[in-house]
Amino acid sequence: MKIVVDACSLIYLAKADLLTFLKRLPYEYLIDNEVYNEAVIKGKEEGYVDAYLLEYYIKRQGIIKVVNVDISNELDYFIGEGEASTYVLSIKENGVAVTSDRVAYRKMVKRNAKVVQTDLMFLNAYLNNIIGKKELLDILNRLLAVGGTTPERVTFILEKIGEEGEKK
Repeated sequence: MKIVVDACSLIYLAKADLLTFLKRLPYEYLIDNEVYNEAVIKGKEEGYVDAYLLEYYIKRQGIIKVVNVDISNELDYFIGEGEASTYVLSIKENGVAVTSDRVAYRKMVKRNAKVVQTDLMFLNAYLNNIIGKKELLDILNRLLAVGGTTPERVTFILEKIGEEGEKK
């Protein structure tokens, strides 16, 4: 499965020290040049450590592949280039867009794109027995610590895994 990550989610993953963890999930990760520019180039210009970390994982580790797409037809609909490119690339590659931005999420859903929020990508890994409950809780705590999820969303996910445990 192809996962197309937006800049916001990518930054949260870096800040939460979850980039290495992505190797364990059976996905191919893609971003567009717009997302790369926003998360890495502009981030480095502003001195953000996570931007250097992202550059390392993209260029040296090859965990995330940068692909170029034409977003000109979507710029009027989406707020930013990164959101537009995440949407376009997810459609082009028949992938799942990952975003932490609620407005972008709703816009992609309205366009019938396959889209999940960052924390739900990890819930999906749990539900598919790729990670355990302890790992999921650690990931959620890490994302919560950097603003990559909210207490309400964590509560929702905990309720969801409780329901799944009752089914098993």
